[in-house]
Amino acid sequence: MIDKETAIISIADERMRQFKEENFSPEHDDTHTNGQLFKAAQLYYRWATGKDIPQKSGGVPEDWPFDDASWKPKTKLRDLIRSGALCEAEKERLFRKN
Repeated sequence: MIDKETAIISIADERMRQFKEENFSPEHDDTHTNGQLFKAAQLYYRWATGKDIPQKSGGVPEDWPFDDASWKPKTKLRDLIRSGALCEAEKERLFRKN
């Protein structure tokens, strides 16, 4: 069983991966002002927990807020971690805005 600290670290690690490998800087995140980061987090969460998600052809959720190629589901655990990191990105964006 994963403990709380490990879960938090895994989300922080994913956030750092987003910075280093995807080049998603705070400035990039700040361009998403219409809830796109949170919407993406919700969709990865719903996917990981087996919720029904309406999809376009090709398996991309209809509500996916980014380009279709950026929808990259993995394992349930990996997608939950990604969801948490996207929530963190949105939280950080809101903190910078205020």
